[in-house]
Amino acid sequence: MKGILFTELLEMVEGRFGFDVADHIVVENTFPHFGVYTAVGDYPYAEIECLLISLESATKVPMDQLLYDYGKHLFTVFKKSRIDWLKECTSSVSLIKKVLLHFQEVSRWTAEYQDFPEILLELDEVGQIVFRLKGDYIQSIPEVMRGFVDEVVYYYQETLTLEIAQRVADSSISFSLYNKSCVL
Repeated sequence: MKGILFTELLEMVEGRFGFDVADHIVVENTFPHFGVYTAVGDYPYAEIECLLISLESATKVPMDQLLYDYGKHLFTVFKKSRIDWLKECTSSVSLIKKVLLHFQEVSRWTAEYQDFPEILLELDEVGQIVFRLKGDYIQSIPEVMRGFVDEVVYYYQETLTLEIAQRVADSSISFSLYNKSCVL
């Protein structure tokens, strides 16, 4: 898993709960590299999972809420680093599609990292997008995605619906983002 996800989680924790809580969740867990993360590094998914479990325990905030807030935080970071994408994209759906295509490309050249979920773009029409994530470590993604998408929709001042469905048959999660007025 990409290091930026770790560094941004710790930034969110420090900003929301303070340095002591951020330090506590790192110190509480024994990681091979002592909880020192770089944005460009790669780390096992299990480590971010441990950090989140420790955070839930330390703050008593439910996991779903922490993950949702983390998704919102990631969009805040995204807005600062990808201003060009925000200007280029004219809607929530077009931005989400651009982000997904970028992650598809990243997953191709980081194929050796098995933590990275497979992204399958299933439907791409005006006003809607349907995509599926498939992989071993996707159970926390729905709430993170919900938080991220809510912030994107708010940014573009749109009214969209996000539906998330677990697919048991192939262990994947399906996401449908659409504008009800564009769907027949």
